[in-house]
Amino acid sequence: MIRKIQSKDISRIYHLGTLYDPLFSNHYRLESYLDNELYIMNCYEEDSIIKGFVIANKLYEKIEILLIYVDKDYRKRGIAK
Repeated sequence: MIRKIQSKDISRIYHLGTLYDPLFSNHYRLESYLDNELYIMNCYEEDSIIKGFVIANKLYEKIEILLIYVDKDYRKRGIAK
């Protein structure tokens, strides 16, 4: 299921982000994006496990994807489609 990231998910997203880039927390301030209408943060959750996420921002009438990440244990299953 794809859903909006909530505050309870932040630690898992930081964990996954750090697998992508050890400096992830230096580049992204997820807590400040939660209620910011200029950012879109969604995750893919299955069996109560967040397996991937996307962070994007809205630029006028366009959406720019900043990062899509899927945990390596769940790749090649179409999650990032």
